[in-house]
Amino acid sequence: MSSRERRVGSGHRGPTAGRDGKNKGADPFPEHLRCFVNDEPWTYAKTMPEWPHEYLVRDRVDGERFEALVRHIRSHGYEGHFYSKSITYYEEQGLVYWTMGALIAETTIINRCKKEDSFEQRSRTGTLPVGRSDSDRSHEPSLEKKVSTTIGVAPSPFRDDVRRFVESTPWTFAKTYAATWPHEYVVRTAENAPMILALARHIFEEGTDGRFYSRIGKYHHEGGKVYWSMDATPEDTELVNRCDETQTYEARLAAGTLPKSNFQDNNR
Repeated sequence: MSSRERRVGSGHRGPTAGRDGKNKGADPFPEHLRCFVNDEPWTYAKTMPEWPHEYLVRDRVDGERFEALVRHIRSHGYEGHFYSKSITYYEEQGLVYWTMGALIAETTIINRCKKEDSFEQRSRTGTLPVGRSDSDRSHEPSLEKKVSTTIGVAPSPFRDDVRRFVESTPWTFAKTYAATWPHEYVVRTAENAPMILALARHIFEEGTDGRFYSRIGKYHHEGGKVYWSMDATPEDTELVNRCDETQTYEARLAAGTLPKSNFQDNNR
């Protein structure tokens, strides 16, 4: 195993042990998913030592099993929180699995950590990281209001070091979505973490609100490309996506070229 990878658990067998019995039902991983989570090389998130966890990237593993794991987490998990963000978690044999809540078709990362490293467990034991508190989002404007206030706002261009990064870094084409939503992405590593953070901050702070079906998120438009993250904050961002301007949801909606399959209704 490389230095970039570390297992937080291995070889788990037997029935599931949900968070205080909160998993929906008592459905453990079926055998093919148990083999999948035990055999795949999970990548340890070195850039977030305050939140020890590891993750799988969809395009690095079997796509069908990745999606089956996402569906299992969401169908059999329990509703929890990470600070003020609601997340569906699934626990089995001392490991907690989750995604960031995007449509299944958009989900590219599955995370997991030891139960004792989860937000809710650390909240109970008083071991949350120092320096971050629950942000009160009740005072934020509605999503509809955010969209209306950004119409007609000219995008702020990347600063020079961020532009050099996006132009020189190797982007990976998302083969899983080649026929439906062609785009490419870059994954955060220990080496590029400062620039991924700078890029994500630019997207979150300078981007405009846009749609993917019913989801509203921040998008940055520059040089014929559109950049976005599916994570909740710049600090949480482990992967940044981009596509051509003509391949965005809104451009394809206007052109009448959306995929025939309904991602909004069938991929939650």
